[in-house]
Amino acid sequence: MTTRDIFESYLQFRIDRAGALTPGKKLSLVTELMEEALQGRVPVGTDKVAQLPLESRSVQAVLAGEPVSMGQTRVRGRMDQSGATAMLARAQELPPLQRGLLVLGLLLIFGLVGFLGFRLITGGKAAVAEPTITPVVEATPQVAVVLSDSAPSKKPNDPASIQVGNTSFVLGRGSLKNGVWSPDQAEWLGGSEV
Repeated sequence: MTTRDIFESYLQFRIDRAGALTPGKKLSLVTELMEEALQGRVPVGTDKVAQLPLESRSVQAVLAGEPVSMGQTRVRGRMDQSGATAMLARAQELPPLQRGLLVLGLLLIFGLVGFLGFRLITGGKAAVAEPTITPVVEATPQVAVVLSDSAPSKKPNDPASIQVGNTSFVLGRGSLKNGVWSPDQAEWLGGSEV
């Protein structure tokens, strides 16, 4: 991305943020950006600004409109945020083919490091799951039988048992006591139909 592209994307960001739709508002926004530039604040990305050291002779020359040659000097020592930004800007200025090869190289390096880390963690052996035997349980329905103390029916049409769910009740023959039927167990009232 060129310096012009960076400035135009930052200008559009500021226009959108300020809601400057009319030419008058856009002009006042450009005036504000010029004042910021004279204070050493310059855009370095779509929504990022860097503060330049105003005491530097190079910065003063640029602000005065004079040409400045930076030469081929290299900064040595610890790389700070501005060094990382410069390196990223340099990578973005590469032709598309070189940029693609750079990205491919970085992906290969990260892939190799990941593969070696995986091999180191697993001890060089591929994880293989050993088969386990799973027992199969066959369910057979269980029926409980509840017996009664009373005598079963003797007539062919009288019920002998009744099943509720998985429980079977053998029915005894019940009778009325003082005109009231109060069963104590599984039974049916003689003379009734079930």
